[in-house]
Amino acid sequence: MRVGKRELVLSTLMIALSGSFSARSSGDAIENVYDAHAFSERWSGDYYRETMSGEVAPFHSFEEKRKFFLESPTLDQEVEVLDEAGKPLPPPAWLQTPWTNPKNLPWMAHPPALAEPKIEIQTGPTEPFTSVPKIELPPQSMHYYDRGSLKFGSRLDDEGPGYVKVFRERDEAIGGRSWGTRAIVSLITGVAAEFNSKFPGYERLQVADISREAGGSMSHASHQNGLEADIIYLRKDRKEQAAFGAYGRNGFAEQFVVRTPVKRSFRDTDGKMKTAVSYQSKVSSNFDVEGNFNLLRMIENRGNVKMIFVDKLLIRAFFRYVDEKGLKSEPDVRSLLLKLNAEASHADHFHLRLFCQPEDKKCISGTSPPRKKG
Repeated sequence: MRVGKRELVLSTLMIALSGSFSARSSGDAIENVYDAHAFSERWSGDYYRETMSGEVAPFHSFEEKRKFFLESPTLDQEVEVLDEAGKPLPPPAWLQTPWTNPKNLPWMAHPPALAEPKIEIQTGPTEPFTSVPKIELPPQSMHYYDRGSLKFGSRLDDEGPGYVKVFRERDEAIGGRSWGTRAIVSLITGVAAEFNSKFPGYERLQVADISREAGGSMSHASHQNGLEADIIYLRKDRKEQAAFGAYGRNGFAEQFVVRTPVKRSFRDTDGKMKTAVSYQSKVSSNFDVEGNFNLLRMIENRGNVKMIFVDKLLIRAFFRYVDEKGLKSEPDVRSLLLKLNAEASHADHFHLRLFCQPEDKKCISGTSPPRKKG
């Protein structure tokens, strides 16, 4: 599903419109995670939405991306305009500020996407073997992230060293959402155990949706081929979300970006009433920047990471932390920050996406293939 030209231009001019506006735009592919039987009475009605196209244009280089997230004056400001029926509209001219003019933001000129990094597997010196049978691993991941399936899936246990599976009641009738490829299950278990050992005192990794046992659609636009997982951010208060229930806004117990709305009513040129809602956002004081950065860096260093979807203000927090600690020249840090992709509805968790494995011959981890007509 392609993003319409009008929506794309507007999102560029405003840098990042609100997640609600983006999610309701007709051109966006949307993840809508809502299982009515699974949610408690505390469900707020704000569905967990996730656009498949980034909120921020891609960048030519690390320095260009760093400059944008550290210097963009409207990164923490979002605007939504509603008509009389409460439906979102494009913002009027008087809401557009001088710095939203693309001429003042040369790095927002929609440069081509960054080339996907090459994954190199380092091996030690070879030793002679008398006879070693070659082990053929069965393929698991099939096709693309938003149009795929899973064969011979590997299941993540409900609990293990350093991690706990949450949202367990979702789709229990079909085996839950704890299934993935060997690659993502081993990455989660390995990182959880390593992080727990290296950084004691933190809460366990709280793993939300991965995939169904056979993959395919499960009310996400992606999560279909077993190569993606949602993981809740680490908190300063070290509290864990309950494995069952405890759903808050967007399904997760806590948001780590606080948005304060300010409404303003006005009449358009036809005399019809409109409402403009502007949001001033900031990172929650309970978001552990250092802990989450170390966790993401550990994930990156295990290799095979394609990209990680994160809220744009949390990406800014990571860039500030890296500057403060003098880490911006570290190759793995630069690689990690380039893979952080600004996406709406990721203020409560990050979305991890891996490359296809060599044995998964029918898996596609490059550009999404065109959809067949009919």
